[in-house]
Amino acid sequence: RIIERISCYRNDNRDKGEVLRIITDYGWAIRYAPPLFRNSEEVCVAAMKTYGLGLEFLSPAMRENEKVVKAAVSHCGMALIFAPAEFRNRRDIVKQAVQNAGLALEFAHPDLKKDQSIVYYAMQKDARALQCADESLKSNRTFLLKALANCPQALDFVD
Repeated sequence: RIIERISCYRNDNRDKGEVLRIITDYGWAIRYAPPLFRNSEEVCVAAMKTYGLGLEFLSPAMRENEKVVKAAVSHCGMALIFAPAEFRNRRDIVKQAVQNAGLALEFAHPDLKKDQSIVYYAMQKDARALQCADESLKSNRTFLLKALANCPQALDFVD
């Protein structure tokens, strides 16, 4: 029913209030919203607050919008996969993503996979994140001892 409701709106700013009400409650419906609203920062941020993976369905301009990307990864860290490369290389955004979903580390820029604090944050959320870390960290005894002291389940992922 939600798809039917949102699909009936025109690509017209006069419908923005109604579309925004639907998107606020059902963020996933952004996929079916008229193009005008997939280009609206206000509508896109509202959608990402309830359905971060909706980043995939936004216009390229909105996927490159910092506020939209931050809202997406704070709701669902795995939304990092749909973020442009420039955001995957930003420490603040990757940190937010891995604090939400540790395995989002897989989609981070390779330089950030070498960052001990980023990997540590990811491992606190999900011990399996160690598998996504750079090889230099996986072979760093000091890092591993510190990480394993706080996340013993990660021992399963040490080579």
